Amino acid sequence: MKLFDDSYIEQINVTPKQRQSLANIVGSYLSHSRVLLVRQIDSFLPQVIEELDIDSTQLSSDSDVHLSQVETTVVCVNCAPELQGLLQRNLLEPLKLNERQLDSFSRMKNYTQGWIYPVPLDEFAHLWCVLLSEDNGTIKEADESLRLNIELFCTRLALKKRTDVLQEARTWIDAELGEMARLQHLLLPDSGLKIPGVELAFRFKVFRSSGGDYIDITSFKNELGSPESPSFGAIIADVAGHGPSATIEAVMMDAILRTFKPDDTFNGPGSVLTYINQHFFTRRERGRFVTACIFNYQPETRMLGYACAGHPHAYIKRGNQIIRLDEGSIPVGVVPDFSWETFHIPMLKDDILFMYTDVVIETRGAGANSDEFGFERLEAVIAEAELCPHRVVDDVEAALLAYAGRRSLDDDLTLCGIQITA
Repeated sequence: MKLFDDSYIEQINVTPKQRQSLANIVGSYLSHSRVLLVRQIDSFLPQVIEELDIDSTQLSSDSDVHLSQVETTVVCVNCAPELQGLLQRNLLEPLKLNERQLDSFSRMKNYTQGWIYPVPLDEFAHLWCVLLSEDNGTIKEADESLRLNIELFCTRLALKKRTDVLQEARTWIDAELGEMARLQHLLLPDSGLKIPGVELAFRFKVFRSSGGDYIDITSFKNELGSPESPSFGAIIADVAGHGPSATIEAVMMDAILRTFKPDDTFNGPGSVLTYINQHFFTRRERGRFVTACIFNYQPETRMLGYACAGHPHAYIKRGNQIIRLDEGSIPVGVVPDFSWETFHIPMLKDDILFMYTDVVIETRGAGANSDEFGFERLEAVIAEAELCPHRVVDDVEAALLAYAGRRSLDDDLTLCGIQITA
């Protein structure tokens, strides 16, 4: 489906200012005349959108001309069939009307000459200017100049309407993108989320209005663990691609995730990834995949369970030591019956779990041949950062922007640090 097509031609109408401009153009060549502006799209019947009876003696070059001096009338019934036949010949050059054709346009007036000027707007749409005159003689000598002025007027008329339509469409698109961005932000963890025994920090920035990054953090205090020291779950994901279509996939994944209920076969985050993947294939193949990391922390055992589906591996920051959580497998949405494994690692007090999306490692520095930011630079930033999730998140973003040499990145950015404080 085309967003912008020839339908804008159907919306063309002539404003009083444009009508006066047309009258001035024609009145500078002819004393008494009638002008018909006709639009035609594809093979549909032509339609008169404006008809003017012009008396050049009543026109003034003053910009404050009273528009009532130009009489607007309704096209006569007799000339409509003749006009239809002439225009459906799909003229490309001006056509001089013969006496019979001129008679068909008569309405208590005898026209001595007439022309049809075609103005092709594109392959399927035309505007036509039918010019009838009571003047003696001919306008042939001035035809090329008149023709150019008429074509310029008609082209500007169409471009103005197309610009208006495009602006209306842009306003609508901007509003829809804004609403989609608002809905996507509703999926984010509450900025005031507090989990006992945990310090949270995350950053979420989309590349263009909305995108495919996704993050959620949930306390399981009502299901697992004690209220004083609850377990928590976290997921970070990235839908392949950018923009609203990726956002839709992220929202659908969120809906699938929220229907998950553990059963006797539950083996931690791996079961969650397997569940999401199964429901990605319940209807038509999407043609997209999703990378994701899912985590589950149990304070009683101080064990962090994790499963990775093709996503850049997360890290644990332990003082200045960096531990890679690099066990993982294929993305979600590749193989329908794939099952993910859950891996475990013990956590210590003050450890920080750090997760991110692929823009971090794929950002290129200033210069045409610069390398990607990569894992080594990322690990160096994490290792050198203070033992605080907020500082880790801030330092990674600042290092990325400094490396890229600009104030924004070329993809969605999601960063998250979760510190065990108890």
